[in-house]
Amino acid sequence: MRPNNTPALLVGAKLRMLYGDAHGALDFLNRAYSQTSPTDVEDLAWIANQIASIQIESGHADVAAHTLEGAEQILPRYPYTIENLARVRMAQNRVSDAIQLWMQATRIDKDPHILYELAKAQEAKGQARDARATFAQFENLASAPETATDSSTLDLILMYAGNTASAPDALKLAQQEIAARQDVRTLDAYAWALFANARYQDADAAVQKLSQLESKVRKYSITLATSRRSWVMPRTLRDTFGLALQANPSSQYALDAQKSVGSTHVTGIGEPPVSPVPAQVPMSTADLPRDSTPETKYLQAHHRAR
Repeated sequence: MRPNNTPALLVGAKLRMLYGDAHGALDFLNRAYSQTSPTDVEDLAWIANQIASIQIESGHADVAAHTLEGAEQILPRYPYTIENLARVRMAQNRVSDAIQLWMQATRIDKDPHILYELAKAQEAKGQARDARATFAQFENLASAPETATDSSTLDLILMYAGNTASAPDALKLAQQEIAARQDVRTLDAYAWALFANARYQDADAAVQKLSQLESKVRKYSITLATSRRSWVMPRTLRDTFGLALQANPSSQYALDAQKSVGSTHVTGIGEPPVSPVPAQVPMSTADLPRDSTPETKYLQAHHRAR
């Protein structure tokens, strides 16, 4: 509520995303961007990447690509820009380009989450041997307390949930995470772990909690529909898949949803979700105001601590 309080806007944006308010998060991020000094190029690139991440999760890959072009001009070879651009390429079905970007990112960012994304891209490209090796490397790092991150722990749950033999490990890990926090990503992983262990009623309860945020958090809408297919009525299932496709037709689960619905185009099912307003990220620092705030140095320490 204080004027020019950039750190508060950034924390508020993160909180809004955790509660599924993509519109509100973009509003805060754009305000934070506009009041950040043009000399703080790393801060600007970081904020631009937060905006791009929301755009990607909302199914607006082309808009995100434009945002990331601006971030690259501000600070070339920024790790987050490379990672988000790889996500854009995956959404655009340019898997080979995404693999190259993920490999580049692994040399800069040591978060195991990057290896998980690389392995999924290799798998999608049909590079089975490379994918197995990358998954194994990811598992070793994500399982070690000294190298694991919040994101890689959730990735590990999803990986374990995809295999019958490791499904109990997925649930054990998911139960630990859900006890600590119940944001959308954690709820999503927890629901998958329950589903993988045939605990359908518990999974449905987790999905219902997730669905309270689903209309605004697009990334998980098709995950929601996919995970529910084994225990809901056919019409309810079709409606859920239809809403998921309306929310994010470029999701990694879109093909599965299309097959289940029986059509590549779904209309008239429920209320269409509102697309977020594309963030206007200046293409050069010349477009930004010159007034700096004392909180900027705090911001640098804040996002490096991330």
